[in-house]
Amino acid sequence: MESLFSSLTEAIGSTPPIAAGAALLWGILSILLSPCHLASIPLIVGFIDEQGRITTGRAFLIALLFASGILVTIGVVGGITAAAGRMLGDVGRFGNVFVATVFFVVGLHLLGVIPMPFRTRAEGVVWVPDEAFVRAGSEGFVNRLVAEPGGWVEPGDLLIELRDPEIAAEVSYRMATVRELEARHAVERSREQVAAQITQGKLVQARRELARAQERAGNFEIRAEVAGRFVVPRSDDLPGRYVTQGQLLAYVVDFTAT
Repeated sequence: MESLFSSLTEAIGSTPPIAAGAALLWGILSILLSPCHLASIPLIVGFIDEQGRITTGRAFLIALLFASGILVTIGVVGGITAAAGRMLGDVGRFGNVFVATVFFVVGLHLLGVIPMPFRTRAEGVVWVPDEAFVRAGSEGFVNRLVAEPGGWVEPGDLLIELRDPEIAAEVSYRMATVRELEARHAVERSREQVAAQITQGKLVQARRELARAQERAGNFEIRAEVAGRFVVPRSDDLPGRYVTQGQLLAYVVDFTAT
């Protein structure tokens, strides 16, 4: 390993193309072999993960900016130490104490001992599209939350399930009526044409009423129209609550896009 870095040192003093390649290889090896640099990888991975679902291009841009920041910082520190007449990276006794103090304080912050606010609280209005509002499609009782509050959902995912005993009973009644008229029509069609025509009219009407009842029952399944985080205010109080048609129940918001 020592001979490898000695060869790279000699290559850096060679012609510009060879020096550039040697510098690139040295930088790669410094990342792969240095514990200090490897410790920065979980930091950027954790930061990107906290952003939620983002595009590959945005993740690459964040990682590129992070790496560029490290490169610029190392260059600035090296330039300052070189201008002070020291070896590159040697910041002196007081510099070492200062750097150690900074790392010690940051470590205590990561452990939760020293709180450090990294955000500014301000009033504002967040605009979300109409598709982000989750409303009840019909009146009834909230049976259960199918999607996990705070979780990521995709368009078409089932969010909330409602129930109404009266609608369920009506659907069962309409289905039984349709089956009865279908059986009667099958018998009368071969015996009495006039009676069969009358039953046929009643059957058409019964099927329409069944379709309307099933449509109302279908509104008991509330699905997401857009992708985003499923935000439910007071989610623990929602199951069992009676809601009216059109009542606002929750939101689906993509915070990375707002």
